[in-house]
Amino acid sequence: MVYATPTGKKYHSHPHNDGDYSETTLDDALARGLEPCKNVINNNKAYRRLI
Repeated sequence: MVYATPTGKKYHSHPHNDGDYSETTLDDALARGLEPCKNVINNNKAYRRLI
């Protein structure tokens, strides 16, 4: 599972800050054209769990 905001362009491995996040699947996030946030990319361990 990943997290995304309704208007965001990125998906996240966990909610950051005070955004309005909802849980979704990685497949859904990718289908919506979302890209990984820099924290997902920089945190290789979390990123490997998502792919």
